[in-house]
Amino acid sequence: YYTSANITSLDDTQSKVTGVNAWGNAVQFNQTKEGLIVINQGTYTTCPPLQQVWSVKAKRITLDRDTGTGTANQARLYYKEMPIMYIPYMSFPIDARRKSGFLLPNGGYSSQTGYDVSQPYYINLAPNYDMTFTPEYMTSRGVNLNDDFRYLNSNGKGDFHGAFLPGDRAFSQFQSDEAAL
Repeated sequence: YYTSANITSLDDTQSKVTGVNAWGNAVQFNQTKEGLIVINQGTYTTCPPLQQVWSVKAKRITLDRDTGTGTANQARLYYKEMPIMYIPYMSFPIDARRKSGFLLPNGGYSSQTGYDVSQPYYINLAPNYDMTFTPEYMTSRGVNLNDDFRYLNSNGKGDFHGAFLPGDRAFSQFQSDEAAL
């Protein structure tokens, strides 16, 4: 199946498909009403078919063009062919409309932070400004609270970044070490 496509009949045996922005496959799919597609046991991706980087495989995927939102139940997020995480329920945008919600978590390791994990949350405040709040836990330092506010107006665009690291364990250790000298 494919969504948001224009199909032009070239003759009785051929059609040309243009404007496709999503692909997938399904055991069964139905268009239950104009603009509402229900996919059972299927996949969804906006990657080109021959260059698929990510996909969602789910028991049920619903794509609602009226709201610009897709939902997936009992979903697994894949990177290439590798499952990354299981998500019991997820909601995601299927067009250019912005949607508040959780973004993919991040994680890693460095000698300065130790192991770290962060969970960004995107907030669509208005058509011309938004914010991403990202709490982060670092095993060597503690909890870091990050915020990124972006705006766009007739005079230009800009963003404000802020971070707050209360009780920084690494800095406290540095102060103790310096005081001991």
